[in-house]
Amino acid sequence: MLFAGLFIFGIISLGRIPVSLMPQTAYPAISVIIEYPGISPDKIETLISKPVEKIVKTITGIEKIESVSEEGKSRINISFKLGTDIKVAALKVREKIGLIKDYFPEEVQEPVVVRYDPSDRPVLIATIDKKGLSQIKIREFAERNIKPVLQRIEGISEINIAGGLQREIHIDIDRGKFDSRSLAFGEIYSAVQNNNISLPGGLLRSSEKEFIVYSAMRYKDISDIRDTPIMQAARGSLVKLYDFADVLESCREREDIARYNGQEMVTLYIHKAGDANTLDVCNNAKKIFNRIQDCGINVIYDQGKYINVAINNVVSSCIWGGLIVIFVLYVFIRRFDIVLTIGLSIPVAIIIVFACMYFIKIGIDVMSLSGLALGAGMIVDNGIVITESIFGNKEINFHTISNGVSKVRNAIISSTLTTIVVFMPIAFGNILTRRMYGSLAFTVSSALLISLAIAIILIPAVFLSFSRIRNRSNNIGKKIKVHLYTKGFFSKADQSEKILLNKFSNIIDYTFARRKTVIGILVVLIFIALILLTLLKSEFIDPAGTGEFYVYLEFPTGTSLNTTDRAVKKAESLIQSMNITEKISTKVEKWRGTLTVKLLDSISSKEKQNAAKTRLKEDVQHHIKEYGGFVFLTEADETSARELTITFTGNDNNILRELAAQCASRVKTVPKIEDCVLRFREGKPEYRLTIDRHKSTASFLSVQEITNFFRNAVFGPVITKFIDNDREVDVRMKYLPEQRSSIEEILNYSIMNSEGSLIPVKEIVRLNEGVGPTKIWRHNGCRCVSITARIGDLSYKSAALQIDSVLKGIKFPDEYSYIYDETVQKIEDNKKNMMVSIILAILFIYMIMASLFESFVLPLIIITTVPMAIIGVIIMLFITSSTMNISVYIGLIVLTGIVVNNGIILVDSVNAMFRENLIKEENIHSIIKSVCVERFRPVMITTVTTILGLIPMLLKSGEGSNLWSPLSLTVISGLLFSTVLTLIIIPIFCYYIFRLKIKKI
Repeated sequence: MLFAGLFIFGIISLGRIPVSLMPQTAYPAISVIIEYPGISPDKIETLISKPVEKIVKTITGIEKIESVSEEGKSRINISFKLGTDIKVAALKVREKIGLIKDYFPEEVQEPVVVRYDPSDRPVLIATIDKKGLSQIKIREFAERNIKPVLQRIEGISEINIAGGLQREIHIDIDRGKFDSRSLAFGEIYSAVQNNNISLPGGLLRSSEKEFIVYSAMRYKDISDIRDTPIMQAARGSLVKLYDFADVLESCREREDIARYNGQEMVTLYIHKAGDANTLDVCNNAKKIFNRIQDCGINVIYDQGKYINVAINNVVSSCIWGGLIVIFVLYVFIRRFDIVLTIGLSIPVAIIIVFACMYFIKIGIDVMSLSGLALGAGMIVDNGIVITESIFGNKEINFHTISNGVSKVRNAIISSTLTTIVVFMPIAFGNILTRRMYGSLAFTVSSALLISLAIAIILIPAVFLSFSRIRNRSNNIGKKIKVHLYTKGFFSKADQSEKILLNKFSNIIDYTFARRKTVIGILVVLIFIALILLTLLKSEFIDPAGTGEFYVYLEFPTGTSLNTTDRAVKKAESLIQSMNITEKISTKVEKWRGTLTVKLLDSISSKEKQNAAKTRLKEDVQHHIKEYGGFVFLTEADETSARELTITFTGNDNNILRELAAQCASRVKTVPKIEDCVLRFREGKPEYRLTIDRHKSTASFLSVQEITNFFRNAVFGPVITKFIDNDREVDVRMKYLPEQRSSIEEILNYSIMNSEGSLIPVKEIVRLNEGVGPTKIWRHNGCRCVSITARIGDLSYKSAALQIDSVLKGIKFPDEYSYIYDETVQKIEDNKKNMMVSIILAILFIYMIMASLFESFVLPLIIITTVPMAIIGVIIMLFITSSTMNISVYIGLIVLTGIVVNNGIILVDSVNAMFRENLIKEENIHSIIKSVCVERFRPVMITTVTTILGLIPMLLKSGEGSNLWSPLSLTVISGLLFSTVLTLIIIPIFCYYIFRLKIKKI
């Protein structure tokens, strides 16, 4: 009943455990967004970015600070160390910014502090369509009805809406009519604002009632704006706004265009916070979409969908692994009661593990489920050993069951502990290691501990119950009657088992006769493995091909939105004509087009996908060449993007750009580097206006008045808000479009001074053409620029070493240097941590076995199974052209605990014979041989069940397979190789050790 109760707890817990793709390992991060409309990037850097960086860096626990200053906006990204409470960190950031925001210029908008995702990629993209509505109305519906609701979802950091049109009211001033009335922009600005007011006048009390005095004088429609009266300063008479300006409904100047499969759409791009649960964010967003009526919302990219597929893949692998294990048990044992008892331990142990996960607050993800999939084959090991020991007796009763359990209890406890103890070093690793591997370690350890309890407590109790039932009915417990063909299969299985046992007996005799030769072969294999190890590539996560990727089309700085759109449309049409895509989502911005492309499901293999991407890139590059653009492809799955970013830091942007361009040209020469692109833009052309202060003063004009004139004429500020059905609509004022088509035309204008005279602009302003920055990046207080190399089949470490070699010839000025992105450092740190963990695991295993055997020598025999397993892993990785990555390292850690189990069973049995003084110098060979032959069957069963239980994980392809396939390959190859060598080498080592012990007696 105890296990039944725990089983029920597990079922209840299963539905309450959060689901994600991977354990949370992203650095918690916060983004500070501050807007200052119309201001150049260098001024944004000086006035906003630098002061914010300076005050924020005093907060403890910051990993890095990065910022980008662009026209009208500063974005400062602050990454904190793992384990930081992001809500507390956000409060500290707000407090620090509050200390300096009063020193910002008046037009700087309120700073916005949000959590952000360092990958800067949307987790969900959806198109919005509503029949009968214009693009303006659809965009407005998205802004008013959808975005505010989505912003309340925990974990969403940013929502961008692209496409459609945004409503504005334009006051287009006719220059001739305006100047003829001797008006100034400031007068129009004040008149419109002063006539659009709604203010409470206070509370008026009488003896019986209270009245609120309220002046509601806001504009009610556009005609009210047209009728705005304006006092002419020079003539002292009134004119109406419509006398010299057109007031009309219009749209804000477009900054982006969104399309889906060639059709223009309003599109939502939802970004999550770096530490948020992707699946929860996507699922909650889709629930809101389903609740919105009369609106067609089509989700065209859903990262949560791929997480679900990955989780389902590993779950199905776990289920199939369990079924295969049960089938293998039946092939070997062929007794329904025994197979049922041992087989039920798999679902019972796994379900109880879910209860443990719930109480420890561990989520369901690929790593935790991989632990369960690993455990599915090992859960039955203890039960198999117990069963073999119990049923070694002819009669089954309480005493024989008790004796059978006692006989192997110490061995299975120690073997279970050695498997579990390998995960202890993870507890001493850094926080990234603990988060990455902790869930897998916990699920494997919990499953094995529960299986140990089941083997020692539940299985003997069930067998005892069966024996009592069998005593009352001779028919129960007998072997199941099977079909003739099945009977023939089992008969052949029996024969094969006997043949295999005889072969093993002969092999033992053969190797004993050639002990030194066998040991020599082992040494040679070790040297071969060490040589092959140097040839293996190192990765953080094994890259996987994916059918979804981004196509970036980059165009020269200053390219208009219309020109960019024409080029992107051409690329879209070309890609669609290739008949390789299922869908294309497009976002067009000035100078850039971003296409999210999904290949057809029929293009599933990695080779076909790579060929399609190569062809697509070459064809698109050829077609957009006339626009001066270039193409860059990157995977939608960031873990599969084979990219290495190099960041150059210094103080002068021009020097940084020259260095980056020079280095990029050299990086392209590295063999196997597919591409190298600059992640910065050349400066955009600009007009720099220099005001003659002496002339302006003599003309009764201030520098501010002249500057405001150009801002009003060209940029067109928002001078007030028009309230329409609780919706604020910007009212923007500037010259008619045809009257501001060139800078020369504007320089011919005149400005009204304080004396009422018109002063020609060209008399007091000098014009110079130049180039200004588009964006200014900063990294930890220094300016920076970046380049990105697609490294193809190269490993990150190999790519970094080759890039270092080609960059040695470039002389960097003092205080200028370059750094790689965190992937390279992460791989090196991961490698060191895993090596330390493996060494500590071996040490812990040795200490447990030394306590068990009360010997310092015998554990050394068993420890030799570890290098035997590693030999098999290295050879298999080399044969399959696989890489050394986190999945392989965790597989090695698991192997360290598993492979010693077979050695423990053999050495423990031989040691028991030695303690009973049954081993003599003349019979040492025969005793060791008899023990090996006796333990051959349980060793083979446990090995086969573990290996076959992992076969579905090895063969299962699809989303997430790059995370668990290397792990299963590592365990299978290592366990298979070590088992073969264990059955051959361990007896030889036992021969030498115990013969030496006998001689000392």
